[in-house]
Amino acid sequence: MTGAAQGYLSLAISTDEGMGPADDCYICSATTSGGSTIVFSSAYLTGESPPTILNPITTNVQSSVTNGIMTCTFTRPISVSKTVSGNNVTWDVSKQSFNVLFAEGNVTVGGGTTYHSVRKHTHGAFNLLKPKDRLLMESILLPSRYSLPFCCSPAPPRVDK
Repeated sequence: MTGAAQGYLSLAISTDEGMGPADDCYICSATTSGGSTIVFSSAYLTGESPPTILNPITTNVQSSVTNGIMTCTFTRPISVSKTVSGNNVTWDVSKQSFNVLFAEGNVTVGGGTTYHSVRKHTHGAFNLLKPKDRLLMESILLPSRYSLPFCCSPAPPRVDK
């Protein structure tokens, strides 16, 4: 994910087009102005409320700030399980299709996320493992200053702007 060097960028996979009831979420946040400290966290969404942040991710993650642009790269396992509201939930990209949710916003003094200032999502789930047109997906989902490390299935989904 790439964006402004202050605030946060988040990416979630969801079985529907909205936040929750159980979405796998990853947050890259600059905890100081200019992105001098970047924290990458695993989280989940249970609805239209702030994400439940589980823990910082320190392996398979790279981040940098160059000329006011924050870049966060991560590797996510094919299958991830988390406890959401007392239930074990698994997001397996080899067995399920997902919608992609993207948001960005400001970070509080304590490092928490605020209500997003930018929000986008795909319309229609797609297979994340069968990228046919990554550039088209990125151009539909995100403004030109952002990039994502994944793509779409044969027919790119419609995106809410």
